[in-house]
Amino acid sequence: MGRGEPNGFEGFGPPTNWWCKIKAEEGGGRQGTKIPGSSPCWARAPLAVELRRRRPQGGARLAAQGTQCRDWALYGTMCLTDDAGPLTRSAHAGEVSELKRQLAVLQAAARRDADALCALEVERHRWHTNQSDTSRLQEEVDALQKRFDTCLEVLGARNELIEEMEMDTREMKTAYKEQISLLAAQVEELQSGREAK
Repeated sequence: MGRGEPNGFEGFGPPTNWWCKIKAEEGGGRQGTKIPGSSPCWARAPLAVELRRRRPQGGARLAAQGTQCRDWALYGTMCLTDDAGPLTRSAHAGEVSELKRQLAVLQAAARRDADALCALEVERHRWHTNQSDTSRLQEEVDALQKRFDTCLEVLGARNELIEEMEMDTREMKTAYKEQISLLAAQVEELQSGREAK
């Protein structure tokens, strides 16, 4: 490829020594910017960079299509519609498939999270139920403890009464024994007096 108007741009050198004359606002480099190697000047434009990112081998196809373009806007349009369209659609299809796969993964994770949340809700309900049962049982235990304490008090009072009664019984036994001894002495005296007569 010699000098002249290769690829529709005047003043270009050989393909191994590209010199861009496309304005920066048109998507290319500054005038006179040298891009080493065989990469065309439009390879630094946002469109080409995006296409090369999506499909690296697309750069060669864009280079092959460059001879059909004489205007950068037309070139970009043709590259989008004629050359890059199938690549872009293929890339989009791959991205859609990947997004669907990620969506399926997220949906599965969401279902697992929902199941875990339901299980936690069941556990929380069970815990509250157990708490209610525990509170009710604690009330019953407190009532039984109160009754037990009352029984202990009554038993203590009865024990005291029994001790008092036992003490009274011992005192009464002692008094009875003394009275019996006195009566026995009196009986002996009476018998002795009768015998003396």
